[in-house]
Amino acid sequence: MKIALAERGGAWVKAVAHGKAAHGSQPDRGVNAILTMSRFLLRLPEALPDRVHPLVGAPTVNVALVSGGSAPNVVPDRCEVEIDRRIVPGEEDPEEVLAPFRLLVDDLVAERPETHIEISLNHWTEAAETTGDSAIAQVVRDAIAVETGAPPPFVGFTGITDARFYINDAHIPTVIAGPGSLSLAHTANESIGVEEMIDAARAYARIFVGFLGTR
Repeated sequence: MKIALAERGGAWVKAVAHGKAAHGSQPDRGVNAILTMSRFLLRLPEALPDRVHPLVGAPTVNVALVSGGSAPNVVPDRCEVEIDRRIVPGEEDPEEVLAPFRLLVDDLVAERPETHIEISLNHWTEAAETTGDSAIAQVVRDAIAVETGAPPPFVGFTGITDARFYINDAHIPTVIAGPGSLSLAHTANESIGVEEMIDAARAYARIFVGFLGTR
């Protein structure tokens, strides 16, 4: 097990491309919103800032949902996508995160004036970060070291957890530690090794005793 001191946040961005419907046999009479969106999506990496957090790495972008078109014989006049833009500690302004997406749209409009894409924010989740010198971080590290035989490293967590509420809202030092691998999350083979789960359960017991004490 490792101990995460920081986690990414997320900006769920919605992009809607508007086109002009036409009969599928006369595509030149319409504006294909799906093709417009595809040009935008192929350039999405340009909307990422040039920054790297020492624990959670660089911001990322993932096209998660796509919908568009009404029938095979119609030039689609609308295409909508939802984009998962992961933010890192230090990125705190939603408008600063959205601005590069809108600049990208402006570039596409300059190249193809018929381009019409709207950008909006569906959901914002703050990133969070704590320090390794807090009491809870040290207790967790000692407990895991006893059960696994070696002090775990301090790392970052690229996903999103409830730790952000304790760190950002309640100002309670909080770390993320547990069995399993994020690389298996949301996959067909999502699982945790039995021995790893047992080590984690024992470590948790040591954490409770070490941090809360006994009576």
